[in-house]
Amino acid sequence: SNSCVGIIYKNGIIFASSAKDKTNLESISENYYFALEKNIICIASGNLPDANILLPYLKTFVDEYKFIFQETLPIEKLADYLSDLMHKPTQLIYQRPLGVSFIIGGWDEFKGFQLFKIDPSGNYSGWKATSIGYNNIINQTIIDEFYHKEIDIKDSIGIIT
Repeated sequence: SNSCVGIIYKNGIIFASSAKDKTNLESISENYYFALEKNIICIASGNLPDANILLPYLKTFVDEYKFIFQETLPIEKLADYLSDLMHKPTQLIYQRPLGVSFIIGGWDEFKGFQLFKIDPSGNYSGWKATSIGYNNIINQTIIDEFYHKEIDIKDSIGIIT
């Protein structure tokens, strides 16, 4: 599993991901970032094939919303949809077969920049800065220590590195 971080700074959102084992060439070539719309980015940590199963559903949901309502999808609505999608196996077969966590971030005209973390159980929550994956607890501790409301991109990159 890789380590992923998302941080909302003054003028945007920054995402970062690093492979657990940098000597493994296969993990370096894998793509953990997914553009769902021009204003929505999704980053995954965990079992990448599980993420690839869920992505077509997310892209379809984004496209259908845009077609029906002729406006951009609210980021929280997408997080809620993904949460329901991931929680459905828990309700139907009493198992959690999807071993992937997501950070969804983006901008919408309703609430501006937003960041949501969705875990394999289907729980989602909004954050200003968060991490998932390998070394999650250490990364979150660093974020909590150095993140502040008026952070800029330079300080955000400093937290990530």
